[in-house]
Amino acid sequence: TRRGLGSALLRKPAKLARLVGGLVDGSPVPVSVKLRLSSAGAKDVNFLEHVAELAALGDSRPALVTLHGRTATQRYSRPAAWDEIEAAATAAAGAFPVLGNGDVLTHFEADARRAAAPTAAGLMVGRGALINPWIFDDIRKGEAWLPTAAERLEVYYSLVAGYRDAFGDDERGKQTASYFYPFHFNFFHRWRPLTEEHFAELAVAAPLVQSGRGVDARLAEIEGPPEGLPPLERLLRCASSEAHAQLADTLWTSRGVSAALAACEALATPANLDAWASESSETAADEDEGHVSKPRKERAGSKERAKQG
Repeated sequence: TRRGLGSALLRKPAKLARLVGGLVDGSPVPVSVKLRLSSAGAKDVNFLEHVAELAALGDSRPALVTLHGRTATQRYSRPAAWDEIEAAATAAAGAFPVLGNGDVLTHFEADARRAAAPTAAGLMVGRGALINPWIFDDIRKGEAWLPTAAERLEVYYSLVAGYRDAFGDDERGKQTASYFYPFHFNFFHRWRPLTEEHFAELAVAAPLVQSGRGVDARLAEIEGPPEGLPPLERLLRCASSEAHAQLADTLWTSRGVSAALAACEALATPANLDAWASESSETAADEDEGHVSKPRKERAGSKERAKQG
């Protein structure tokens, strides 16, 4: 954005349209565009101006447009505005399909978003798919798959094994893969068994992807306190970055699902879980990206070093 690209282009509909038109004309494959409502707020250039400019490109228009229902500065500080997504889909008037994006973590939330924007051609799922990779099957079937900890671990193992196959089963391959797979556990640990029966009402009040505390409080009523969960379940829900690193390393060095399961169960000792739970309690969750930011003490030390510098 500092070079006038990224979300800064949201302030220049004509320029963005020219860039898109050039890409469409020069690309052998369909080109899509993803927009936000605006760069900053209501007084800024808004999405309807972009829809009009893109529609006016004629044969050079994009194959589809996805609209994320927030401004760039809002990030994830408030629910996505699906009424605005509906307005964009209506304004496109058949020039291109408009997909809606924002706050889809469960199949019943997907239904609610579609109902809020019936003219939209479909949904784009971002964070919801990183937290719940099988969400697309859930949406197709209209029901949630509620895998056990062992079943989820099998899915996670397949991801790490895929990285191992892609990058090589050696130290160099592991180092390359380490840029990617710990990132996934920053999302995976947020998965919860969200049934429509127990969470549909909560989802009406606020998107579940932004309601971590409310979700966990409701789950505690259903499952009991987190400390009473099976060790492997506690491990997979742990927010500790150290736990994520250990888990990813264990999956990398395991050969086969059974070996990975045994190794992770051995990792989930009371001492480890208590230590990681303590670290998690000192860690602030960054809901913008689903990451876990640095513990408060470390952040404070960084600020102090910055002041000294």
